[in-house]
Parts: sequence; C-alpha cells; structure tokens
Amino acid sequence: MKKLAGLLLGVMGSATNAFAGVPVPGGSATFRLNWSGVEAPTAVPTMGTYGILLLAVLVVIVVFRISRDKGLLVRTLAPLVTFGLAASFLIMTEHPVAGLLNPRIDANSCNGSETYTTIYPTTPPPCFVNNCGSAVTVAYTFISGQTFDQQPLTDGTCTREYFCEELSLAGAIDGMQIPSDRAPYGAAFCLEMIDEGDG
Repeated sequence: MKKLAGLLLGVMGSATNAFAGVPVPGGSATFRLNWSGVEAPTAVPTMGTYGILLLAVLVVIVVFRISRDKGLLVRTLAPLVTFGLAASFLIMTEHPVAGLLNPRIDANSCNGSETYTTIYPTTPPPCFVNNCGSAVTVAYTFISGQTFDQQPLTDGTCTREYFCEELSLAGAIDGMQIPSDRAPYGAAFCLEMIDEGDG
C-alpha cells in the first residue's frame, strides 16, 4: 500500500512540476522489445464471441427444458443464473484483468516488436504477455536513456533489470524463450534510472 501511495504521489508531483515548467527529476530508458516465434504455431480452434453467446442461449434453453416440471421460481431463475454465468465467463475471457500499475505488451502474433519508455518514478516497464500459441524468443534494442541525475545512458552503461508488478516472478530476459502461458513477464529497464537512496 505504501508503494502504491508513493507511486501516486510521484505521478501527481511530476504532473504538477511539468505544468509549472520545472524539469522532472528521475531517469528514463527507451527500449524496443522484439519477439519471434520459436517454432511454427499450430492452429488452435477457438470459439469467438458470437459462438459463446449462442452456446449460452443453447444452455439456457436446455436448463429451461429440464426445469419446466419444477416450481415457477426454479423455472424463472435457472435460465437467468445460467445466462449470467455464461455472460460473466464471456467478459472474463474477452477482457482479462490487467495489472494496476504496469502497462502491458500483449504478443498476440508470434512475431512482432514494440517500443516503450520507462520513466522513474512515474512509468514502470511494461509486462510482456505471450498470447500467440507458441513460445517466442525476446530480444531488446536499447534506444536511449538517462540516469537519475540526468546523465546520458548508453547500451554499454545500462545495467538491465526486469520488472512487472503483475504477480510476476520472472523477467522476459534478453534471449529468453517465453512460453505461450499468458503469464506476465517483466520487461527491461536500466538500474541507473533509479535514485540510489530508494534502493
């Protein structure tokens, strides 16, 4: 809770300083995250939104037919409860819950890239999630950055670490194969961005 409060105060303070024309302290780093499929993906049959809705309607009809000899209350509530459960399943599968603090990079294709910027203390590195159906290998390209005290960073002076707030214990380390497990993996940032007093 202290960490969340500190982050929110940092965001508010940074926004206030930006409007006042005062430079915002803290480091930053910009990376391009590339990922490519390890093997050819196999087609996995999936059911779309309309298919799930049609299945929910079919289940409601079956439940209504089974419960038609029961009392009026059961005949009325059973299809509604069934449809509600099917609708909640649809919402959860179409819109999974994302992290509260970290942005996300969703690899829905097995080959791709995305550029992101991490700014200390307001913008954490994104969480990388592989949804493509096959393992992918990740690679980073350092683009630019600066230390906490505004000194320029290079690829050689950036000490890479990996972070994701979203219940992740693993980083998407450069050269690592990430399974298609829909789990969040931490993306790279430079340790030099962070105030040493906070460590």
